[in-house]
Amino acid sequence: MLRILEEKTTDDLTILRLDGRIVGQWVEVLRESCEQAFQSNGSLALDLTGVNFADHEGVRLLRQLDQRQIKLINCSPFLQEQMKPTTKSLSPGGSTSE
Repeated sequence: MLRILEEKTTDDLTILRLDGRIVGQWVEVLRESCEQAFQSNGSLALDLTGVNFADHEGVRLLRQLDQRQIKLINCSPFLQEQMKPTTKSLSPGGSTSE
């Protein structure tokens, strides 16, 4: 479950405070909430203090939001590590030596 609380600030910034896990159906709920808040204000931040886990799709959404200049604040070290881009390039068939 994911709880999303919207907080307005005086400088035209909307902060969405998240509590729970960014998994499954909640990824799409978060995406929609971000789109609505972003269109209303144009300046958005996600407070990730209460997020204790994000699955692959959740991490991918957070990366996309970060690339759109949406601020991710209070991100746990665990979540920061998950969000790091992978540098491995794996070929589908693996590597073979001849």
